[in-house]
Amino acid sequence: MAGCFLISTSPGDARSLGPLLAQDGAVSHSRYVDPAHVDLLAKTSRFLITEESASLVPVAPTSDHRAWRYYAELPQQPGQELMDGMRFQLPGSFATLAG
Repeated sequence: MAGCFLISTSPGDARSLGPLLAQDGAVSHSRYVDPAHVDLLAKTSRFLITEESASLVPVAPTSDHRAWRYYAELPQQPGQELMDGMRFQLPGSFATLAG
């Protein structure tokens, strides 16, 4: 099983998006909706997928970098029109327009 996380720039601030299940080379994941409808891409700067024990659902990413399978940093600089456009088109982004 793999864990999927969004991580902010604040130390220790990671949000589990739930497990990723891999079978026959395909990966499946349930849709994640933040209970408070927080704009997660505005609050986080990194995306991480880890390989974890199948017996436990990870709630925080492991610090063992050997278990990290994918890591990406999301640009957070104001005025980056490409990222702003991507965030606007993601599901749930309409909530940021109303605020």
